[in-house]
Amino acid sequence: MLRSHCRFAVTAWLGLALALMAPLTCQGADDKPNAPAYDLEGLARVFGVGVVKTTDSDGGEIWTVKTVAGTVKQTFRNGRLETTSTEPEIDFDTNSNQPGARIVKTTKDDGTNVVEFRRGGVALRQERKNNTVVLTEVTEPGKDAPILCSRVFLIVQLVSLDACFPGTHEDTRAELKYDIDEITKFIAKNSLFPLTLEQSQFFTEQILRQYTVPVATLPTGSVRKDCQSGEAHRWAGEALAATPAKLRKALEDSIRVPRPPLMCTGL
Repeated sequence: MLRSHCRFAVTAWLGLALALMAPLTCQGADDKPNAPAYDLEGLARVFGVGVVKTTDSDGGEIWTVKTVAGTVKQTFRNGRLETTSTEPEIDFDTNSNQPGARIVKTTKDDGTNVVEFRRGGVALRQERKNNTVVLTEVTEPGKDAPILCSRVFLIVQLVSLDACFPGTHEDTRAELKYDIDEITKFIAKNSLFPLTLEQSQFFTEQILRQYTVPVATLPTGSVRKDCQSGEAHRWAGEALAATPAKLRKALEDSIRVPRPPLMCTGL
């Protein structure tokens, strides 16, 4: 039930979640061609940029927002969201001005241009050939747990708790919300790329929406079944078993060491 309509990937560290946000590619067709739309106008607002609207050869409307951490595109066809995608078009020149940042540029024998961005113990590598990005990867992820993963896991636990135990276990629900808020602040403070608290909060709200909207549209019977033995049952159960005190201890451990926030590879 709680499987998102979006595919997550290591590029979520980009400071967007969409990842910093999270959604890297969202398909509105799978199942029901109306996956929750990413709020591009809100994204443009918090980054102080504009939304560029164009039309493709098939009459689809394409909305594009470009920030220092990447480009987000959504395609609408016949008034419905078709796809959401992100492109790691990173503004290395702007990001190189941050304290402690270092940029190394090289060229491979085949003409591929390589840019490596280093900051806070993390190395981000991007390769571009013929003006097209062919590779973006974190080559040195650091030693501590990826904090962007923690944010996603806490959000899934919160959504599962709301779906399976509405109106009960308020102490655990309050702790999950507090933990998500503290991690959101940590992400803004330690982001690999420039990120304000407002921008970080925007991304957290979008991730929460990506999980909440699909659940809210499911039949009551499907929700009940998943709460009895499915993924929602597992996620909510883990939160309740942890207890608020253990959740707070896990939070404190996860944000104890300042570091650029990353997403775990498997998401």
